[in-house]
Amino acid sequence: MTIYGLYIYESVLYGHELMNKGKNTNHTSTYDFRRTETFSITKFRLRNTSNQHHTSALRICNKFPAYLFNLSLSDLKRRVSVWLIQEAFYSLKEFYDLNNINV
Repeated sequence: MTIYGLYIYESVLYGHELMNKGKNTNHTSTYDFRRTETFSITKFRLRNTSNQHHTSALRICNKFPAYLFNLSLSDLKRRVSVWLIQEAFYSLKEFYDLNNINV
């Protein structure tokens, strides 16, 4: 697994931890919004704040399908690690450019 793969792996584990704490969304409305299962990310004006780990981890987690975060921790670790070993990302831009993630 590459260094970027390890970063993505740790970000997904961080997202799974937040999802289990119930901090995944700020959607309290009864309206039918698209992708309400994703993590809400606050807009930042400063680049240093937007590049911090907790912000970029949530951005990474939003690329993955929502069912993945409902799995047990051991299943999540196994699936994501196998997928990251097969994909071998050499930059985060490669990861962000993916359209469909099938884990």
